Amino acid sequence: MTAKLDSEHGAVAAIFAILLGAGALMLVLGLVIDGGLVYAQKKNVQAAADDLSSSIAQHCAKTAAGTDCFNNSYAVQGTTYVATASNIASADVTATIANPKGGGIVVSNVCGMSAAWSGMPGCASPTGGSRDCQTDLGSLGYQNWVRVYTSTDPTGYQPIFANFMDASPGRYIEYSCSQSYWGQGATMPKDTSSAQLPFAIGVCDALAAGSGSLVQIIGDTGSATACTTFNDRQGRKYSGGVGTYPGALPAAPKTDGTVNGFVAWNTTSSGSGCWTIGSTCTAVPLATIRTTSTAVGIPYFSVVQTVMKNTLGKTVLLPVVDKNGSGSYVVKSYVGFTLLGYRMTTTSTVTAANAQKTYTDKFGSAVTVTWGAGCPTPTSTSASCIAGIISPRVYAPYGQFAGTAITTNSGVPDFGYYIQRHVP
Repeated sequence: MTAKLDSEHGAVAAIFAILLGAGALMLVLGLVIDGGLVYAQKKNVQAAADDLSSSIAQHCAKTAAGTDCFNNSYAVQGTTYVATASNIASADVTATIANPKGGGIVVSNVCGMSAAWSGMPGCASPTGGSRDCQTDLGSLGYQNWVRVYTSTDPTGYQPIFANFMDASPGRYIEYSCSQSYWGQGATMPKDTSSAQLPFAIGVCDALAAGSGSLVQIIGDTGSATACTTFNDRQGRKYSGGVGTYPGALPAAPKTDGTVNGFVAWNTTSSGSGCWTIGSTCTAVPLATIRTTSTAVGIPYFSVVQTVMKNTLGKTVLLPVVDKNGSGSYVVKSYVGFTLLGYRMTTTSTVTAANAQKTYTDKFGSAVTVTWGAGCPTPTSTSASCIAGIISPRVYAPYGQFAGTAITTNSGVPDFGYYIQRHVP
């Protein structure tokens, strides 16, 4: 009888150990699964906030002055460069960015500051909590920035195994915050590999070009009238190259506002002043680069048959230049330029067939360029012309290009070239 009791006692102990081990295993398993879900939700909410702050910052940087960039439409490019297929409401765009694969992430608040839109909702100072942004951009003097708050479904969600531990478990909500700031670029990324399009656009042609419209720019002689008084894309007025609006810095470079067309410069030299706003850009006439192979670092036939051909259909940064009182070219700003066609002067090494090209997309559709009287079929005496689109360009999202910088000089005209960076 004693042996039987001992045997049963051992069986109960074994069963108890098994049940205890199974319970501990279930507890650990529950913690792992619920912890994984919480971690996934945290990452998804933070990714949504980061993507939204970057996207909204880029959108606001490109939106016209005085426009509510939080609630206006996002244009969808059509099948041609000069056509807009449709416009999508801002709320639909932000919801899609926050939930690229579907989901219930909510944009709970968007705020910030903009020099171009005074009505942008302001932000309260960060609380310093782990779910809030950590940098108070407003107190640091930033003029253009957005902050985005996101969260999981406002009703919350229940961790799976919490139901086994609590009859009335609480619901979990994850919050996140992200910020991006932008400003006018003070420099452009240096590319001295002979791949940079070696042209600088005159300030008058840059101003005369409607954003998103196909324009033709004539080399050297120019293609627009003088613009001694003009407004930039923020509507700020300049006269004689100096901003006359309230707050403009008197130290802004005084220039003539008379440079038209486009000229060439040496992109293979890292010391060229054309890389930096306010610097003297050593530009040369197109006639010079046709006869002097070292004028822009590479021969003229390489400019036309390699660089220009490879740039077709791409958006590149080009300096916008004007002249100072001594007649030297000065970089006023930068623009994004999409080269869609060209007609260049022929030489002994550049034939008429190679001197003119238009962009053909991957579907075989060529952009139609109706060349004006100033841009005839290329000959050895004809003018050189480029056709393309001048449009706002936001560069370096998240600050990949460490060499670029933002100018704080409010006297620099706004032609649409911005640097955007992301901060916690």
